[in-house]
Amino acid sequence: MRERVTMRLPDLVQGMRLDQVLASELQLSRSLVAKLIKQCDVKVNGKIPRKSAEVFPGDQVEVLLPDASPKSLETPFELPVLFEDADIVVVNKPVGVAAHTAPGWKGPTVNGALLAAGH
Repeated sequence: MRERVTMRLPDLVQGMRLDQVLASELQLSRSLVAKLIKQCDVKVNGKIPRKSAEVFPGDQVEVLLPDASPKSLETPFELPVLFEDADIVVVNKPVGVAAHTAPGWKGPTVNGALLAAGH
């Protein structure tokens, strides 16, 4: 189930980009924030913004966060391994897969896929 977050932006955001502010405030990656904006899951003062929109203190922001249920976090792919020996694994990382976990990242990772495959 997706959670809806509503916030009023603090004074520190004067003149910053929306994607930067949301990534910082929500502890999400900027690419995930950009995806949410593109999907119209973000509204600023009731309107659909651009990711580069300038925000101001007091702006009302509403964000529909991605699904964080355990089912949605399962690795839905087999990571293509191009080369492997005792010291190195070379993979073809798909778009939308993070190399490793980061604050706010809830999706699949290369590390997770390699571990799941026994590498």
